[in-house]
Amino acid sequence: MTSASLAVLLRLKKLLEDCGQRLLLCCVGPTTRGIFSVTGLDGFFEIFDDRFDALAAVQSLPQGEAPSAKRNY
Repeated sequence: MTSASLAVLLRLKKLLEDCGQRLLLCCVGPTTRGIFSVTGLDGFFEIFDDRFDALAAVQSLPQGEAPSAKRNY
C-alpha cells in the first residue's frame, strides 16, 4: 500500500459519500491493516473481515442512513 493508493481510497470514499454511498473494505491483509492503523485511517474506513460481514452491514441499514462508527475486526 503506497501513499498514492491511500490517496485514491480517500478520494473514492469522498466521491461515494458525496453521492450518498459507502465504501466498505473487506479481506484486508495484516500488512495493510497495519498501515491503516499506523496512519489512523482504521477509524476512518469501514473495514470488515470478509465480504459476508461487509454485505451484512450494507443490508442492515435502511437506504440513506449513515453507518455507525463500529468496525468489525
